[in-house]
Amino acid sequence: MIEVNQKRMEALMHDFSLLTGIRIVLFDNEKKEIMSYPESHCAFCGQLRRNPEFLGKCVQSDREAFERCRKTSAPVIYVCHAGLTEAVILIRGNDAVIGYIMFGQIIPKNSEAETRSKLAEICRAPGNANLLEDVAAMPSKSDAEIRAAAAILDALSVYFWSSRLVTLPKAKFIDTLNDYIAQHLGKTISIDDICSFFGVGRTHLYQLANQHLECSIAAHIRRRRIWHAQQLLSGTSRSIAEIAAAAGFDEYNYFSRIFRQETGTTARQYRQEQRNSMINRPDQ
Repeated sequence: MIEVNQKRMEALMHDFSLLTGIRIVLFDNEKKEIMSYPESHCAFCGQLRRNPEFLGKCVQSDREAFERCRKTSAPVIYVCHAGLTEAVILIRGNDAVIGYIMFGQIIPKNSEAETRSKLAEICRAPGNANLLEDVAAMPSKSDAEIRAAAAILDALSVYFWSSRLVTLPKAKFIDTLNDYIAQHLGKTISIDDICSFFGVGRTHLYQLANQHLECSIAAHIRRRRIWHAQQLLSGTSRSIAEIAAAAGFDEYNYFSRIFRQETGTTARQYRQEQRNSMINRPDQ
């Protein structure tokens, strides 16, 4: 699930729809619809989705488009089962998928007559006769216009994340940051490296840290390094110097000072305390 700045996102979605005449929908990374503008499907699609057979086809079309978009990280423009053109754009904040933007229910101009004929045939089915007027009002766009709309939303997808219109929940941010630190423990980890990983600037990263952490990014990295050293001290027989290097500390004296500062004891004392606790632990 993602956290959304509802007011700002709704304003942008409204502006996009006002300029293009196209409906736009925001999904989270689980493909769950979060919000849309206009809020409701057009009468035609709304009616079809009340039919289990048509709903299944709609869901399948969307699922395939989401999967293609996730794999390629590029906008996917496709034709749904009813003949309408739609598009899906990925929102990526780091190496993980944050969500998707979809727009659609468009009649392609290059096959407008054929598409409208197909839609009219669907409308002639029992119970659908009142949809003809809605089909007549559906937007018709050229291939160039549809590609332009997808390109604009693709650019906006970066803005959605960098401007915090969509953000990771606290647990997700911390887990993702910790995973990155764990994968780079043996290396120097700079703020710029983390900014690049999350796809944000320094100011935004500091804002995320203030929002989700109880310390600075640098302090959090040090704590994760010390935590890793603690695991190695209690779970391996490697020398303390080797453990310091494995945790990303180039200088042994610096490691010793930081370890004592963070834990209140020396690395050697910590290891001995862990061994003693294992010896004195009663059998389970």
